Amino acid sequence: MDDNGCTKDMNDRGITDGNGCKPTNTFIKANFTSVRHVCGTGGKNIGGNNYKSKKKFNIIVCTRPKGNPPDCKYKSARYNKYIVVACIKRNPVHFVRFLPDESE
Repeated sequence: MDDNGCTKDMNDRGITDGNGCKPTNTFIKANFTSVRHVCGTGGKNIGGNNYKSKKKFNIIVCTRPKGNPPDCKYKSARYNKYIVVACIKRNPVHFVRFLPDESE
């Protein structure tokens, strides 16, 4: 996904902050089963319902440097990072953040 891909996906999916263009959104480039695994043996509970992945995931962060609706344009950045997801009943329900390395 490049900058145009971020802009297209964000706009096509209607991802907003309720007031217009959402400032940032992260896409995990993995199938649901892989992300769901983080809520079980593929992750470690780090407090509450938050689980940190035991392996790195490819993620794309889409950030809006400027502009307001209807001109929601985004820049993309690719990373390979450990992720933290909130889980309910062993299902991921929210991307919380990504971590720089295993020690975090």
